[in-house]
Amino acid sequence: MTALKIPKRISTALINSLSAGVVPRIGLEYVAVDRKEEIAALLQDLENISEAGAAFRFIVGRYGSGKSFLLQLIRNYAMERNFVVGDCDLSPERRLTGSHGQALGTYREIMRNLSTKTRPEGGALAAILERWFSTVQAQVVKESGMRPSDHDFNEVLEGKILEVVNNMEGMVHGFDFAAVLKTYWQGYRENDDTMKDSSLRWLRGEYSTKTEAINALGVRVIINDDSWYDYLKLFAKLVSDIGYKGMLVILDEAVSALDKSVEAQVLNMLVDLKEELGLTYVFISHDLNVVQYLSDRVLVMYLGKIVEIGPVEAIYGNPQHPYTRALLSAIPIPDPKLKRQRIILEGEPPSLFNLPPGCGFYDRCWARKPSCRGEMPPFRDIGDGHFVACFAEE
Repeated sequence: MTALKIPKRISTALINSLSAGVVPRIGLEYVAVDRKEEIAALLQDLENISEAGAAFRFIVGRYGSGKSFLLQLIRNYAMERNFVVGDCDLSPERRLTGSHGQALGTYREIMRNLSTKTRPEGGALAAILERWFSTVQAQVVKESGMRPSDHDFNEVLEGKILEVVNNMEGMVHGFDFAAVLKTYWQGYRENDDTMKDSSLRWLRGEYSTKTEAINALGVRVIINDDSWYDYLKLFAKLVSDIGYKGMLVILDEAVSALDKSVEAQVLNMLVDLKEELGLTYVFISHDLNVVQYLSDRVLVMYLGKIVEIGPVEAIYGNPQHPYTRALLSAIPIPDPKLKRQRIILEGEPPSLFNLPPGCGFYDRCWARKPSCRGEMPPFRDIGDGHFVACFAEE
């Protein structure tokens, strides 16, 4: 048997992250165990995106159930398949809406964490743009037979780049976005680091005043709490237009700590974004009503394992796994005259550091069978994309 060789850079990152008790950002495929079905389901979403489709997926589960691990794992798989990935951990300083820089903070974090196959650690914005320029240059050489030293080569090359840029001018804020891309191209062509750095600062939302932007780039607008959503749409269109399979945005607890009126506005904004640009979200939430409202497909996790997966209508209308049924029974009904029959789970979940064999839900399950103790149930196809890992429901 051939020993698995892990590159030194990746093995070091894995050891450092695991020692610190955090989920590694790279190399998870080397330590993932028994995730075949979960990964297959998420990879199907990526396939749909690459064919101009879209998806909005929630990952639901208790604290410590493995949601973050799975998200980072799919992040790595997406990059390997030529997607651009942006991720952000929400906090009081980084929200989806706000008037004191909180929404802009979210945009900045997403742009700072932009990652690709060749830049998996983040900070890939400049690399994305320059890869685009290099690819177009190679296309011009191939299609025209010209050489970079030829007199008209730069003019033809610039024309190809501006074809993409100019297509964005008709979108909301597209004119200024296109102007900054042109400035970055000019800096790249003339080897002017000041022009490139100024353009990157603007694209990352780092200018705090319009005066700064005018002096540096000649544009009269900056990215702020009100406009960041539009610029994220523009960037998503750009990466699709320049040869990437699509853009994946990963948000963690995006609607926690919001009052209900603001939460509703944010959720509607996310739905609009998905429909307008064909984006896919991998969304984590403990709010089951939000999950039902936004998602197309739902994964239910327990102790790091997906126990049920399917279309949102099937999960909420016909839950099959006992844990899923218990979760959904906790959703309150907004009518004081109606009561839902709660399923109260007995006992406590086992330690993640000493998981028992078989199904992790065994000790708390009212429908358990003897076979559940010694063997982890495989996914069973119920039909229409609905799968459950449970012997009791056979």
